[in-house]
Amino acid sequence: MAVTYGQTPKEQFRDLIPTFRNAHLIAILQPLVLLHQQIHSHGGLANRSGSSSQFRNLILKHIDKADRVRGRVTYNPSNVQLEALTIPAVDEALRAELLKTRELDRLGEGINPLGGDTNVTTTTQLIDVPWKFSGGDSSGTVRLTSELETRFISGPGYLVFSSVNEAIVACTTLESRFDSKFLTLNDSLRILSQFQQIVTLAMQFMGEANRLDIPEAVLADERPSGPDSAPNVRGEQSGNSGPAA
Repeated sequence: MAVTYGQTPKEQFRDLIPTFRNAHLIAILQPLVLLHQQIHSHGGLANRSGSSSQFRNLILKHIDKADRVRGRVTYNPSNVQLEALTIPAVDEALRAELLKTRELDRLGEGINPLGGDTNVTTTTQLIDVPWKFSGGDSSGTVRLTSELETRFISGPGYLVFSSVNEAIVACTTLESRFDSKFLTLNDSLRILSQFQQIVTLAMQFMGEANRLDIPEAVLADERPSGPDSAPNVRGEQSGNSGPAA
């Protein structure tokens, strides 16, 4: 099989399979890749104490969208009720918005899939994922861990970011990737578990109620006097010390 952009996915995406037959997987990946970009691009996540409740709610909205797409592309000709994402009632306005969206989508009833799941589909051609998971993405849509600042990586936002990356990889490694469309019920549940993990981490580490106090707010390499002036470091120098010979 061909590899996306002629390159091999790297680092946290090293196990991602970039070429498959199932176009519906692209539909699930789209909101996940967008969420990946929103998280690593949010400057507030350089604050290691946590994030605002508004940004946590944004994460929940994105993953709820991905889950509704998952429901739509699950092979379900019998219209059985599908398990759906559970989002705690942390914000009544957000909860009402998500419930209204799901009501319109009717996902809770497990009906109205994209169509065509009652007959055999013609085999389609292989497709490549349209995002660059090998690093050096000039658009900044996809970032490898090595391209990110230490502040972001050491903060709680990175936990959610890593979980989103894990979900992206998982979507491309399903057995359903060999089908022309739809997910099996079992594969659908596997992805649901990935989404639920994202929600759990967002609820545990994001939002104003989960902020931590960070009294030592300056990293060693951020000190104007240099990293050797950081406390409890071997060779710590006083302000009167000259540079080491």
